[in-house]
Amino acid sequence: MRAVFDYSWQRLSASEQRTLAQLSVFLGDFTLEALLAVSDGGAVGAANLLDWALLQRVGRQRYVLHELLRHYAEEQLQQMPRSQKRQRSGTAVTSLI
Repeated sequence: MRAVFDYSWQRLSASEQRTLAQLSVFLGDFTLEALLAVSDGGAVGAANLLDWALLQRVGRQRYVLHELLRHYAEEQLQQMPRSQKRQRSGTAVTSLI
């Protein structure tokens, strides 16, 4: 499975990689508003991840990462320099979920 994730990761642009990694902070589904709060990729980045089938829509404006992919993306996030991690208040983000 890791080889599949590695291959998909390498095919993403740097911006898409950052967006996917940033979305790994969500356990379970999340709103579009929450997605926009934690990600620098914005709606375009989300649309690209939907096109790649890395992000799934589970409601009108709710999204989810498959749990295995979320763990992989979380590992990638941990390896990124702090400057590429979008810092948000946990309280503010939690209120959006």
